[in-house]
Amino acid sequence: MASQFSVLVYNIFDARGNQIRQLTQQATDKNFGTINDLLPPGNYRVIIAAGQANMFQKSVATPSTNYTYCAYLQDNTPIGPFYDTFYKDTSITVASAPVNQAISLKRINAELEIKINDALPANADHFTYSFDNEYLAFDLLKGQPIPSNIYVSYATGQPGVIDPSISTATVSTIVKIPASAVGTTSFMMDHIVLNTLGTHTVTLTCFDAQSNVIETKTIANVTFKINTKTVLSGNLFGSVNQSAVSTPVNWGSTMTVNF
Repeated sequence: MASQFSVLVYNIFDARGNQIRQLTQQATDKNFGTINDLLPPGNYRVIIAAGQANMFQKSVATPSTNYTYCAYLQDNTPIGPFYDTFYKDTSITVASAPVNQAISLKRINAELEIKINDALPANADHFTYSFDNEYLAFDLLKGQPIPSNIYVSYATGQPGVIDPSISTATVSTIVKIPASAVGTTSFMMDHIVLNTLGTHTVTLTCFDAQSNVIETKTIANVTFKINTKTVLSGNLFGSVNQSAVSTPVNWGSTMTVNF
């Protein structure tokens, strides 16, 4: 279990929708993944999310509704890119006898994988890749990603203040090319994607050590599906495409887009 996630948040709501319990577990805690709770007889809603280190849960009140969401810290800034995360919204009935119930969580995100099929040139130093239209938080009550303008104010220390100018984010990543990879083929990079509801534009650029552009490519209308890896596979430097795509066993399926 700890190999898939290292933080778990547990929430209990009564029949009226009032939150009566919230608990966070870390992988280092004793009996991580097992929750013992004492509840009076009744019907309850149970919401559990499990993710990677630095995942947190927060509630924010807005003029129209209340949000309870999970997101990730990034370099001590409260909102950062999303990571591999699992979730379950279910119900239990507590009677006079103890209840022992196993709950299976499901992945809520997709994965982007970029595969460069041709050989990296001798002067290649690093890549940058970015994708737009990303959400950075997941609404635990509704079971779906939420726009940035709901929670961006938390990064400024003012929860509940809405910034209507921000709805989605562009996530950018720098990948240093190891010396051993120069001249080789099938260089791969990957990133978790939370927004599986729309289309994205992915931009890939290779630089030399002085940050001069060697080659760049933009792939439009990329889509993602939950528990599915989308592989962007192709040649960046003009060589012949000769590589194939393999499917990791821990992802439900793979979609391949050639560029």
